Amino acid sequence: MAVTRYGVPDTLERRGRQLAVAFAVTVPVAVLAAVVQYRAGVGPTAHYRSLPAGLVFAFLFVTGFLLLRTPLRAPLDRVFAPMGRMALTNYVLASVLIVAGDALLDVGAHTRYGTVVLLGVAIAVAQAALSPLWLNRFRYGPLEWVWRCLTWWSRVPIRRVPDRHPRGAEPAPARPEPAGTP
Repeated sequence: MAVTRYGVPDTLERRGRQLAVAFAVTVPVAVLAAVVQYRAGVGPTAHYRSLPAGLVFAFLFVTGFLLLRTPLRAPLDRVFAPMGRMALTNYVLASVLIVAGDALLDVGAHTRYGTVVLLGVAIAVAQAALSPLWLNRFRYGPLEWVWRCLTWWSRVPIRRVPDRHPRGAEPAPARPEPAGTP
């Protein structure tokens, strides 16, 4: 919130050096965090020692993606932008899928990373495929829609109006309907 309030997203194109420094400083920290996480293993007793790795890698990935100024940027945007527009839904869905995957594969009992990594990749691929399909018909993810309705205390339209916007164009944010509208 503070980053947005200070206008950092609006100035990212001019912050290449700062992003590069942040990325470069994070790489050795991420390597150390990966080693600690690997030594901690997988399972219920290892979580408290491996928690910092997730935060460090999240920062590394964010700064790394922001640094991309190559032809890869457009395809990556096409994959990750819909997932980001449905972040809450995808987060909750991933949690449900991890629990289901654990029930089916007994992931928590594995001491090797292969099964855990494959489950994570499968969930990410499924979300990358499902998010744009959902957003082709609807303005928001299902949980994002519920959140908007609760925040605005009114039912917000969720269906996308067909053929009103050119392909790839972002519709204007929906205004809440007046109270009492079905």
